Amino acid sequence: LGDATSSLPDEHLDFVLHLPGPGPVSRRTALGIYKQNEYKLEYPRKLYGQRYHTNFWSAVQHDSEATQYSDLKLALQLLDARGPVGESELNTFTQVGLKLADALHRPAKFSITFEEALQRARRLQKFCDEHDVIAGVNIVSAQAPFKGDAITAAMKRYGLELGAMNIFHAHRDGHVLFSVSSLYKPGYFNPAEWESFRTGGLAVFMSVPVAREPAAVFERMMQTAAGLTTFLGGRLLDQEHRPLTEAGVNAIRAQIEGLEARMRAFGIPAGGDTARRLFGAGNV
Repeated sequence: LGDATSSLPDEHLDFVLHLPGPGPVSRRTALGIYKQNEYKLEYPRKLYGQRYHTNFWSAVQHDSEATQYSDLKLALQLLDARGPVGESELNTFTQVGLKLADALHRPAKFSITFEEALQRARRLQKFCDEHDVIAGVNIVSAQAPFKGDAITAAMKRYGLELGAMNIFHAHRDGHVLFSVSSLYKPGYFNPAEWESFRTGGLAVFMSVPVAREPAAVFERMMQTAAGLTTFLGGRLLDQEHRPLTEAGVNAIRAQIEGLEARMRAFGIPAGGDTARRLFGAGNV
């Protein structure tokens, strides 16, 4: 069945309503009542169930029709791109949860108080503001612009593939490590125009908080950037378009290591499931 904890709400990020009981509750009953009310919510939310006679938790929406549950948990994500949840959304979530509890004749146990949920949402916003860091360098042409065919050859040589947003990505275990875009508008690439495509530069960058072991990813990114620069005959610059020096690279590395340590101390390590949800790389 896999790792049961992988399908539980995230206590760092979610406001959770626990609906314990001896069970069983059928998926059809639980999901039917939930669906009648959950549309009122604006923030990401999910209903989880503990399968009857087992300890395995899963997302109810993804289970088969015949699934039955002993326990249920309803989770509301406290922060998304719009910012932290407010009182109105928490009130609505509480009403939805209590309706579900009432219909299923179950007690309702919240993971934290209403006020604690608001405070946690604000802390998460502050955490995101302080740690949403993009580390990057630029490769600019020394003379003639880079040609599309040369760019694709360079990317292939260094294992980058064209993907999301029509830019190139380096992957590991299904996750993006770092990416390469055009330095100039529109930024993305059009595969249908490779023969005629020209750009004066490329941007190589990584999202630090979503990278597992970001300092190691940075090292790999810099090795790739150096290789691409040599292959294309360009110059390596920092994000301020100044020549990239060893001291400059060391300064970026130190910033990344510091950010990684602060995230770990906060309880949300870089590259983990919570960080990936918070910074837009997970299943939100």
